[in-house]
Amino acid sequence: MKRLLCLTLLSCILVAPALANLPAETSAFATSPAPSAYEELGALRAGRIAAPAELAASDRAQLRAASERAPELGALRAGVDGPTDNQWKWIGIGAAVVLLIIIL
Repeated sequence: MKRLLCLTLLSCILVAPALANLPAETSAFATSPAPSAYEELGALRAGRIAAPAELAASDRAQLRAASERAPELGALRAGVDGPTDNQWKWIGIGAAVVLLIIIL
């Protein structure tokens, strides 16, 4: 009897938050989005993408100055990107684990 009471209480505690949020979620599903959202979704499904915004002259000057200060930005833009310090750390940890498994 005591076990049944504890299980019932535990199930009520676990189910109560989901039941409390149920009316808010159903009302959110009941509202339909604006028609413009459907048009935008249709355009995305058709594979159309919006043209990027043009950069102002001041933005171009800032980018040029930043690339002169940090030459590694050019490599990042070109996609020539090596592993970061954090990635090297995880590679080392993975190699140590594999080595440990081989030794054992």
